[in-house]
Amino acid sequence: MNAMDRQEGQEGRDRLEGLEGKDARPASPAFPAPPARPAQPALPALALLAVFFALVRPIGEWSRPAEPVLDCDQIAAGDAAGLERCSDLRPGDIELLIELGSVYEKAARWDRAEAAYRRALSVDPEDGDVRISLSRVLLQSGDAAGARREGTAALSLQPGSAAALDTIRLAAAAGGGQ
Repeated sequence: MNAMDRQEGQEGRDRLEGLEGKDARPASPAFPAPPARPAQPALPALALLAVFFALVRPIGEWSRPAEPVLDCDQIAAGDAAGLERCSDLRPGDIELLIELGSVYEKAARWDRAEAAYRRALSVDPEDGDVRISLSRVLLQSGDAAGARREGTAALSLQPGSAAALDTIRLAAAAGGGQ
């Protein structure tokens, strides 16, 4: 072994010792060392987090219902607001409209009760009970002639009805239809 061979062997060992803990392959033309990666700033990652919190996270809040879902079959007694919303959802539900008219009648809101009963009559004009209720409301609001008219219509639908006869008698006494 000559001096030159020894020197090359020593250089090889020095290169290997300098690579401890790193890639064990020495750099050579056949295996070039990987290029050094420059340190990248954390700014793009922070920008992505900001976009997430600003745009993506609130989407869940926007998609939540604004109020609880209304179950029109389980309305609390006397809940006029709930009945109103349900009557908008179910315009042909005569029982709901009658209940709404009754709630307004008990609260002495004659104009609202009249409107609810008239909506019920638009669904079923042959409902004598609704005509009697409307007759009572009209009498309370001072429309004796209208009360007598509705009482008479109820009596034609329900001959002999005591409630219809009573509203006709009360309307006549109040001056309606003379």
